[in-house]
Amino acid sequence: MRRMGLVLPGYACTAQIWRLVRAELDVYYEITWVDWPRTLTPEFHTVEAFASWLRRTIRLMDYDFVVGHSMGGLVALELAKVDRGFIRQIVLVETFLRSPGPFFQNLFLGKAPPGEESLIRAMLEQEKVNYSPRLREALQQVDVSQAAARLEAKVDAIYGDRGFEDEGRVQQELGWPSELRPPPAPPPKKNPPVHFFEKKLK
Repeated sequence: MRRMGLVLPGYACTAQIWRLVRAELDVYYEITWVDWPRTLTPEFHTVEAFASWLRRTIRLMDYDFVVGHSMGGLVALELAKVDRGFIRQIVLVETFLRSPGPFFQNLFLGKAPPGEESLIRAMLEQEKVNYSPRLREALQQVDVSQAAARLEAKVDAIYGDRGFEDEGRVQQELGWPSELRPPPAPPPKKNPPVHFFEKKLK
């Protein structure tokens, strides 16, 4: 039996944000690709509101892991905080436990496939009108690092390096407390443009 996963988009995103990896993931896993409810999101002023909607909509116990992009990762952490025991593994993709500084503000580096940047920008422009201004303000003042450190779930995190090819710089800019940082690893022969951190948070 294939493992079952719940995959969450970020702020002002739809499940379309995963389109480049969706077909491949569907081969190996049984995935539920979530779209946030446009008719309700104007009244969702907090990450907790998104998590509450998910609890009413799905059975968390059915899933082996949750993947969250950006704000979707914060929603996954909120689910794990409240529903201890149901969420066993979380994968954060460009999710910031503390509000990101200028280092992480550039979304594109010219390496995206042709047309991908314009598609994503169009999606963000179209979807952002469905989101609460209060939510946007709250996301600019995030610090859930201590709450994440207390989770029982296994947490993996994936971040782009913004062209610096320096994992140490990425970790420094993330600003996580020491108990969340992975142990130092020997540098690979050639640093990849994306860094993968794996840490069992307790």
